[in-house]
Amino acid sequence: MATEQPLPADDRIYTDESFGIELFWEKNKTVILLGVASVIALALAVSIWFYRQHTIAAESQQAFAVADGPDAWRAVIAQFPHSLPAASSRLLLAESLRESGDLKGSTEAYASFLAEVPETNPLHGLALLGLAQNAAAGGDQADSLKKLKESAASSSNYAAELALLLEGRQLTEAGQYKEARAIYESLPTEFPDSLVARIALTQLQQIAIIDPTPSKKD
Repeated sequence: MATEQPLPADDRIYTDESFGIELFWEKNKTVILLGVASVIALALAVSIWFYRQHTIAAESQQAFAVADGPDAWRAVIAQFPHSLPAASSRLLLAESLRESGDLKGSTEAYASFLAEVPETNPLHGLALLGLAQNAAAGGDQADSLKKLKESAASSSNYAAELALLLEGRQLTEAGQYKEARAIYESLPTEFPDSLVARIALTQLQQIAIIDPTPSKKD
């Protein structure tokens, strides 16, 4: 009687669970290892990126903290062009250039700032305010008033307050007392208990001396 031969290994039916896991591992270990390696590499890259961003932020803040003049502010802008310290450096540089009489350079610095930051940035209105002051210093009152109105409509209350105050002053100097009164009268309502509101009341008193005609309200 012939002896029954065992089936080849590949044709055996295995029900052992651990063997099934081992078989799955043997067939897919290359793909699994590559996937794990990719996840680890991605996590490492993200960690390095965050660490680098933190380092850059700290370095830019330190550089801005010790900057004390146009050359130092230009260095911050060149080294950290898209950082908040660079944006602040542009504003300080623009103001410094205006004070030194370089209106063209100041205007270019303000324009560079406005191109860099979104309109929602609280400093955006201050840059428009700087452009308005440059225009006024250059004798272009119409453009100055236009920029002041844009600044007054900005998201920054501080810039809006100053813009309205400067607009009232320019209108007063131009002899447009009615328009100036309207602006000064609006400040205590829009910004109650603020310094500009108190200044506006003082300006109204001065206008009343120059032009005693009361304003006509609808």
